[in-house]
Amino acid sequence: ENSQLQFIGVSAFSYTSIESIVIPSSVKEIKTLAFYSCNKLKSFQFMEDSQLEMISENFVSARLLERVKIPDKVKIIKENGFNYCNSLKEIELSDDSNLTTIEDCSFYDCSITKFYIPPQLKEISNFLQNMSSLNEVCISPKNKHFSLINDGKIVVGKSDENSDNYDIILFALKDIEHVTIPSNIKKIDQSAFYSLKNIIT
Repeated sequence: ENSQLQFIGVSAFSYTSIESIVIPSSVKEIKTLAFYSCNKLKSFQFMEDSQLEMISENFVSARLLERVKIPDKVKIIKENGFNYCNSLKEIELSDDSNLTTIEDCSFYDCSITKFYIPPQLKEISNFLQNMSSLNEVCISPKNKHFSLINDGKIVVGKSDENSDNYDIILFALKDIEHVTIPSNIKKIDQSAFYSLKNIIT
């Protein structure tokens, strides 16, 4: 509890057999690949009031890890942050989260079925497209950047942040069968409906 640890370097615990780890609240920076290929890691926790502001590239790859709570001070999850965490089913984000950006492939090959978009998240790149098990997206009522249409099956965003018009289709859930494109839509984003085999109309 009285740890003074502030920095964890590149590949610090990569390819080890650790089964659990608790990150002290004093840690401000964790470099890329710090917990890569930790295939026995089952428990990964951040202490309350964590000072960490960024989840780095290839932050953790642990095939047995099932749940992670993201510290509220984290502002960005970098590319491939949690890729190949095959058993990862839950990413917990609170309404007090400062998270604004999630980069590509952040949860590639994970088993997450439900994802919550917190109030300040505004840049999501195409990370949702890489979540093959995802069947539900929830958006905080306080989030003014994204919305849901088509019975919650399609995530939409804005071309103008100062507008109330959600005119970009960003992502569709894998089990969607029927799609209705609203008349206000100006853009269908890259891979928005990619490989959705259940679409009928």
